[in-house]
Amino acid sequence: MTECTPTDAEVTAHHLLYESTLPPSERVARLRRVAVTDGLDANTRPLAWTLLLGCGRIEARRYSSLCDGLSDDAQKIRDDARRTFRADDSVRQKVRDAQIVRCVTALARSRNNEVSNGANRSAVAACFLYALPSELEAFACFEKLAELCPRYFTPTLDGCVVGAALVDHILRCISPQIHATLLGDSLLLDDDARTPVEDLVAYPLLASLFTCVPPLDEVAVLWDATFALGGHFPVLCVVALILERFELGDKTVARLQPRRLAPLDARRIVSKACAVAPRVPRSLYDVLERHARDTSVDRAAVAAASEAPRTPPTPRRPSVARKRAS
Repeated sequence: MTECTPTDAEVTAHHLLYESTLPPSERVARLRRVAVTDGLDANTRPLAWTLLLGCGRIEARRYSSLCDGLSDDAQKIRDDARRTFRADDSVRQKVRDAQIVRCVTALARSRNNEVSNGANRSAVAACFLYALPSELEAFACFEKLAELCPRYFTPTLDGCVVGAALVDHILRCISPQIHATLLGDSLLLDDDARTPVEDLVAYPLLASLFTCVPPLDEVAVLWDATFALGGHFPVLCVVALILERFELGDKTVARLQPRRLAPLDARRIVSKACAVAPRVPRSLYDVLERHARDTSVDRAAVAAASEAPRTPPTPRRPSVARKRAS
């Protein structure tokens, strides 16, 4: 029997998760669209994130065994956990240091200690623990995110370095005047030098996956879209954030540094990021889609793609925001 499908306006995450009789693959495909266009809420987010990330069966025994041992940076993990969101009472009331330590330790051991154990990883783990009802679910999603964006979790965070370069080149391609204004009188010693946009704005946002800018409830909305679309989407979100803040008067790199940014408006950023995607040249978009996983993509590859002929990108998933209007 064919399901009596609600109209697009009536399709919600709750309906897709708990009421729809569509095949699972179709339900997840529609859930991705809803996560981007409407976002999720605290009630639907736990199940939605596990489905969007493809967590599958969550094994408590495996998690327990990963927590039992020590990682190579056990003391640093404990120190970072104590400092994580120390001044944010809403987080500290819900997330305990011991939970952060266990999640980060388990991830490090699951990846043979070949993972960054910096404060950024503790902040990402804390966001999962804050948004999800159980520590086990938080770790399952944390581990899957590391599989989705493995280069964002390496000891050198090389994916974040390349992602920051992508932000700079995308901004240069689609808004050269804004890019030039932000660079101002910056002295770059050579063509390969990292720009202030990369180092001071894009890199900290990507390395922390936006957890360095409050509030975490808004960060979770950005993650809704990221888990729906893929590991490349945070780069587009950084570009969108820069464009939005520039329009509102933050026209220097100093004003755009994370510690000085106004609280996030995630829905606006996601919408603008989806609008930015079609403007990115195809060669640069192809590099963007691969950078979080493909070790052959470095800053030189980004620069080469940026200098390629500027043809429109092949339509890809960030265009789902346009489907809602059609």
